[in-house]
Amino acid sequence: MKAKTYTMTLADEVVAQGVTVGRALVLALEHGGPHSAALIDRDLGNGPQFHIGRRTEDGRRFIKVHSVNVARSGDAGIDTGLAIEFFEKTLLENTGVLWPGRVETDLAYARRRGRPRVGEARIKGKQP
Repeated sequence: MKAKTYTMTLADEVVAQGVTVGRALVLALEHGGPHSAALIDRDLGNGPQFHIGRRTEDGRRFIKVHSVNVARSGDAGIDTGLAIEFFEKTLLENTGVLWPGRVETDLAYARRRGRPRVGEARIKGKQP
C-alpha cells in the first residue's frame, strides 16, 4: 500500500509536495533557519517524556517546540514510535503548533486548487 502524501504551503506558496507525514514533520521543524529537527527524551521515572524541536547548527542548543509523555511499554523503540506518531498527528490535526502554514493531503490540495493530483515529491529549492 502506498503511503499517503502531503502538500505543505506557507502564505499560499507550496513549500513541499508529495512528502510523507514524517518528512513533513522534519521540514516543519527545519523551516526558517540553519538548524536540524531533533527528538530528545528523558526518563521521568513513570515513563519517558519526549521533546521535539530544533537543534542549532552548532549542535549546542535545543529549542523545544512540543512535548509528550508516553506510558512506559518496556520497549524504548515502541515508546519512541508512539511519541513520533503523536507529533505527526499534531502536525496534521493542530498544524499551527508545529508549522505556521497548511499541511493537507496532496489530493485535498489538488481539489482545493482545482488541479490534477501530483505524482512525485517536490520540495521547494531541493531535489528529492
